[in-house]
Amino acid sequence: MATPPLLEADDLTFTYAGQDRPTLEHIDLTVQAGELVVLAGATGSGKSTLLNCLTGVAPEHTGGRLTGNLRYRGQCIASWTIRQRSRAMGMMLQNVETQLFTDRVSEELIFGLENWNLPPGDIQDRTQTALCEFDLASHRDRAIHQLSAGQKQRLLLACLSTHQPSLLLLDEPFRFLDQAGVHQLLDLIQRRTRQGQGVLVIEHRLELLKPVCDRAYRLASGRLFPWDLGAAPSPRPLDAAPKPPPKASGPIRLQTENLSWGGYPAFLQPRGVAIG
Repeated sequence: MATPPLLEADDLTFTYAGQDRPTLEHIDLTVQAGELVVLAGATGSGKSTLLNCLTGVAPEHTGGRLTGNLRYRGQCIASWTIRQRSRAMGMMLQNVETQLFTDRVSEELIFGLENWNLPPGDIQDRTQTALCEFDLASHRDRAIHQLSAGQKQRLLLACLSTHQPSLLLLDEPFRFLDQAGVHQLLDLIQRRTRQGQGVLVIEHRLELLKPVCDRAYRLASGRLFPWDLGAAPSPRPLDAAPKPPPKASGPIRLQTENLSWGGYPAFLQPRGVAIG
């Protein structure tokens, strides 16, 4: 008897409250153990909405109507709460700042494990293992706000890994990373798939994942289509030098060289609202 997929969506349709037309229609999707699956599509096509449906955020928190079948290892999980699903799948949002809650690296790892009511000894063991695996041991007592974007992503992935989910859902994880960060994250993703985890990645920079992904889907007009990434542009090596810009015909008004950015949008506190 064939082993069922880690995750299987069958004829999934979702409509937001107050809308007549579905955002997602008749979605069929599978992710197998040890598989890296890419989900591509234009901005606003519903990719993040699909992840929210898989994790239960939609419609539990967003409202709306969800129909179809959703199974984890062959078991229907339509009635599972977000907490129940989070035992099986870990999700990283585009802006990881919204998923970090403490002040220091080790505290962040411990915080999540304490919420699962694990024994103190188990918490310490899992924390140390995650710090080593994700190259954060030297930062265990460092303030989180001092970390780079790539280090914050590794911290969040470490937190997700401590409760050992079978499936990782990553929403544009390469968005804020420099070349070194891209290399590290690709290595981490491949390491997790070799260990048997399924990974579903939303990404626009398809050239990064083309050499390593097993399958790809494209979301357009609310429908999901299998996609052959072989037709996508061949990737330029990450360490390849960029082509020099054409020479200006007139005086230079603005010139940049080796420009990069590794930050996230700041969290803005609404006026008149006290936090804490």
